[in-house]
Amino acid sequence: MVGIRLLDNVLDHSNYPLRRQAEEATMKRRVGLGITGLADALIMCGVRYGSVEAQKLTHHWLKIFQEASYLSSSEIASEKGAFPLYNEKEYLSAKVFKNINSEIKATIRKKGIRNGALNSVAQLLQELYRYMLEIYLQVLNLSIALK
Repeated sequence: MVGIRLLDNVLDHSNYPLRRQAEEATMKRRVGLGITGLADALIMCGVRYGSVEAQKLTHHWLKIFQEASYLSSSEIASEKGAFPLYNEKEYLSAKVFKNINSEIKATIRKKGIRNGALNSVAQLLQELYRYMLEIYLQVLNLSIALK
């Protein structure tokens, strides 16, 4: 996954204003690869936001996204090394790994992991507010045009 590699490289080339920030970034190598457009994707699939079907579809998509991120970070670790604070036993016993594919865990055991945190998902309500605003403005324009 190009996004994980790109964000990992950004960590190496960032100029942090404080030495402590640079140390923190270097030791944990956290990145925040996320998604945008979830509401758009659900609309394109004809699925109502918030429905059970939307929850299942979102869970499916995000699981693929998460697993691809872990595999990418592990591949980078095989080239550049794991993040300095990496402790295999602690890392793989984290709650987030409860439902991760055993093959992905095995890859991480073999190659390590480059980044201490990988994914971030912003609040999705912002997307819905945008749609609600667009609909409101369309109705408002229509009512103004009818007067």
